[in-house]
Amino acid sequence: MNAQEQLLTTRLKGFAAPGEIEAGERGRRLVLAAFAERAPVRRRRFHLPRIVWPVLAALLAASAVAVAGYLRNDGGSPRQVRAPFGAEVEDGVVLALGRGVASTVNARGRIRALGPASDGDLSPHGRNAVLASGPGLVAVNVADGQVRWRVPAPAQVSLPRWSRERTVPPCCRVAYLAGGALYAVGGDGRGAHLVARHALAVAPAWRPGGAAHELAYAAPDGIHIVVADSRHERAHLPGLAPEALSWRADGRTLAVLDATGVTLYSASGKRLQRLAAHGRVLAGGYAPAGNRLVVLRRGAGGRLSLLVRGAGGSLRAVRHLAITAVSDLRLSPDGRTALIASPEGDEWLEIRLRDGHLQRLRDIGRRLRAGFAPRALAWAG
Repeated sequence: MNAQEQLLTTRLKGFAAPGEIEAGERGRRLVLAAFAERAPVRRRRFHLPRIVWPVLAALLAASAVAVAGYLRNDGGSPRQVRAPFGAEVEDGVVLALGRGVASTVNARGRIRALGPASDGDLSPHGRNAVLASGPGLVAVNVADGQVRWRVPAPAQVSLPRWSRERTVPPCCRVAYLAGGALYAVGGDGRGAHLVARHALAVAPAWRPGGAAHELAYAAPDGIHIVVADSRHERAHLPGLAPEALSWRADGRTLAVLDATGVTLYSASGKRLQRLAAHGRVLAGGYAPAGNRLVVLRRGAGGRLSLLVRGAGGSLRAVRHLAITAVSDLRLSPDGRTALIASPEGDEWLEIRLRDGHLQRLRDIGRRLRAGFAPRALAWAG
């Protein structure tokens, strides 16, 4: 743009046509007069029927509860989500072991690492875990993962087992093996003492119910039933080399599992019945609730079968399995389901004891962040 064009542009910007200001003022007055003479329009209000208000209030209350649940679960979904092992919310907690670390998973699928361990168990209510961690026993709260107490041991700890009272410490006891001996300690970590100088590597079994804290354990000379605090012996079953020991939920019958079957004894040591497994017994025991006795058997052809016995009769197969190796068999707190962990694949098998219905829980190690084929140490709640 040259000098003449710039001068022309400047003059045009400052140019006012004759009567331009008066015309603008007349237009403004005309618009204001028209606005003042307009017919007012009545706004319609939206009315809800009275019956709708209670429904709306209920919906708002439900939304508030959902938001509170969301915040209470640290941002997780307020809905009840099925756990990786397929149990409902009230069915408790599973204690898993993988990569040398114990962790828990609850029925909402929440996972919490508890610490290094080689074995462990859960309290009956599933609120606390006790871990075998080197030459020591460690109790950890499941909810927050905080260590509650530690008890040193003279050697590597193995096979810790929590007593079956559904109470809080110090009412309960924990039994454990260390250096070939059996020890017991209070649920508050106090009063650790020797129960037996010689014990076999078989998990001790607490008798359910009562306040005497009676315990069955295997020794080189047979099976002993003793009062853990006083070491007073209730019964001695000589000459037996069991694979596992398990009390029925009512505390009246002790199941002694050996390589070929199960022998049932009364609490006083009287032999009641022999149940043949017709194969090699791999694991088993009584359910925590009810009277079901469950046995995992390897048949003559190498096939694995899950056997169940109710209130009476013999063991019957409810499910035949395709796997050939098993690391753990755990029974649900309500006594209705079996959980089988196998080292052959990264999956757990959940079997309904009533009819043998099978559900495969695949990629369990990845889902629990516990490595390949984690063990299932306990199921409680």
